[in-house]
Amino acid sequence: MFSDIKLGMDRCLLGKEETIAMNFINILITILGSVGNIVVCLTIALTPSLQNLSSYCIFNLSVADLLATMIVEPCLIVILFWKLHGICLVKVEYVARLVGNLSCSISVLTLAIMSVERCLAIVKPMTYKRYITTTRLKTLLINSWLFCFITPCLDAFVDEDKKKTYVLFSMISMAILFVIILVSYAFLFRAVRKQSYARQQLRNTTSVSHEAEKRLARTVALVIGLFTIFWSPIIVRMAFKPDKNYGSDYVWTVIASLANSAVNPFVYFFRSKTFRISVRNIFQWGRCCKNNRVAQVTSGKADSKV
Repeated sequence: MFSDIKLGMDRCLLGKEETIAMNFINILITILGSVGNIVVCLTIALTPSLQNLSSYCIFNLSVADLLATMIVEPCLIVILFWKLHGICLVKVEYVARLVGNLSCSISVLTLAIMSVERCLAIVKPMTYKRYITTTRLKTLLINSWLFCFITPCLDAFVDEDKKKTYVLFSMISMAILFVIILVSYAFLFRAVRKQSYARQQLRNTTSVSHEAEKRLARTVALVIGLFTIFWSPIIVRMAFKPDKNYGSDYVWTVIASLANSAVNPFVYFFRSKTFRISVRNIFQWGRCCKNNRVAQVTSGKADSKV
């Protein structure tokens, strides 16, 4: 099962032009996704104003995306390269599947947590901090990683003839989490509509903090929507062909799902002025540190000459 094989069949063969196009896209996703998600993580870690409940969820999601862009994508590039020669790298495919399943599970669960967190922030603003504390959220996010190891472990130990059962379990789990997301946003939008109507009746202006909460909720909704768009092809593919995890159509759906990991950082920076300012400050700080080191070295050389 874990030995590399060479077979003259569809599983280990892809067209040359198509494979080159796939790898070009994969390399682009790897670079943009890895750099983008690393910048997101560093920005949150180095900016005190961004160290809040929502940012912790974004950090968790970015780490999951890094698994995809820094491990799964390079594995896929290697896999596709050898398929040009009709060779299946079973070990590498196995690693890519395990890490990819873990990344997907963490992403969906984190999006569900973010949806509930945003819902409580809008629907129950007065008691929000009582329900959602920093300690509770961090504990939940850490435990989510332990829980999400179930999916890759099932994929590792389920026999091929029982693969349909595993796929069914995965799809039901994702469906439950998406129901949680949809219900949370249904309550959220209902609350926003009522609050907007009440303010119009009172002719009162919306507070800056409340507007920020709503903008953040819309950003989370955009991230969820993009996740759904990018992951829908492979979910549909798995539903109709659970036993056939190879072929050109399968690889394209995998690439589409992985592309989502490279898109999220651009959403954060496009939607959040705080993120953009923080990144600019970090780069300026890095440039100043570099200039100071150069000045110290130059000064040291000048002193030695004297």
